[in-house]
Amino acid sequence: MRNAKDIIEEIKPILVSKRESCYEETEIEGKINTVENALGLLDAAFSYLNLLHPTDDEKQKARLAVNTLMQFWRNKTGLSVSLKGHVMEKHACNFNDACGLGDKEESFVEQGHQVGIKDDRRYYGLTNFVKRSESTMKSRHVSSHPLVKENQDKVLVFSKRKRSETNNDGEPNKTKARTKEEDMKKNKEIKRESYVRMNSQDANVK
Repeated sequence: MRNAKDIIEEIKPILVSKRESCYEETEIEGKINTVENALGLLDAAFSYLNLLHPTDDEKQKARLAVNTLMQFWRNKTGLSVSLKGHVMEKHACNFNDACGLGDKEESFVEQGHQVGIKDDRRYYGLTNFVKRSESTMKSRHVSSHPLVKENQDKVLVFSKRKRSETNNDGEPNKTKARTKEEDMKKNKEIKRESYVRMNSQDANVK
């Protein structure tokens, strides 16, 4: 969703060139812009609701993003509001204001699926179910061994120290990758705020 604009720019010429004669180009572009804004607002709403230990300002941003999204959904998309949309609008923001939602999401479940997919690829050649299961469990046991975990933590701490080393001015050194990551994060935040600000003004959302 965060790459909505780039994706829309790629598919817009295709949709316009393949449109039926009864549709005007402006009509196609209008629909495409609606989809882009919907995706941008979805990204903003989910991103703000997934923040760990949100501040009061971040809670307000989350509520504004959700309200703007739902208003836009009703007024512009022409689609019905799903049960998930209702829960996000009527319940999620209240819960986020009281307790925060970022530490209660279930990405670890998806991560577990990814681990399973990796295991399937790794042991693809083992057709015997028992041997395949034993190899999978052995690999997971090794990766969760205390010594392995300890070495992983050491590498993580060492990499953090490298990033936090200071230059002659006493400021932390930043690698090119780190600087690029921070720039991308800022750009994403700017995009989210622009989607919310533009559409909240159109829908008169406060």
